[in-house]
Amino acid sequence: MNEKELCLNCGDYVDYKIEEINEKTEFKGVEFQYVRKVAKCKICGEEIYVSEINEENLDAMRFAYCKAVGIATEKDIDEVLDKYKIGLETLAQLLNCSVPTIKRYHQGAIIKSIYSERLLNILNDAQYCKQLLTTSKGVKIRAKKKALKAIERLEQLNLCRGNHIIEENSITSIYDNSSYTSLKVKTGNMRCIAA
Repeated sequence: MNEKELCLNCGDYVDYKIEEINEKTEFKGVEFQYVRKVAKCKICGEEIYVSEINEENLDAMRFAYCKAVGIATEKDIDEVLDKYKIGLETLAQLLNCSVPTIKRYHQGAIIKSIYSERLLNILNDAQYCKQLLTTSKGVKIRAKKKALKAIERLEQLNLCRGNHIIEENSITSIYDNSSYTSLKVKTGNMRCIAA
């Protein structure tokens, strides 16, 4: 059950229900849609202010705006960190920005286009990431080795696309093109066998 919030119409703290509304809005000349949550008083039906819901709406609006204009989001940062097994410090070096800047972006600030473009290239192109890792002088050796190993495993998986059997740590699984993208890579030896 939700905590009670103040309804200005009723003049009391009341229970409320949450409704979702598809809303079209404009920001910086760009029109986009997002799902906005609205808290309504269960007694009178008037909209009431709930700070947590307001924060969720701001996040949903920012995320929808970023997707509408093709700007990377903190979810893209998480994907890069997971995909290449790197930390924020290494990612900051690959993007050529400061660690506090990448931390701000990871916490939800809108990413500047120059960093966004590079981040999306890193996310979508392992070879580009590999090139940055090998040419960046500031990346720590251990982080570089770990990321290059992750890229090597991704390359092995790319060779296994299609209807193939992937054997990993004595577990055999069959993946087709549609379910391949959800495969989580684990450590250990892997080999591909044509199905």
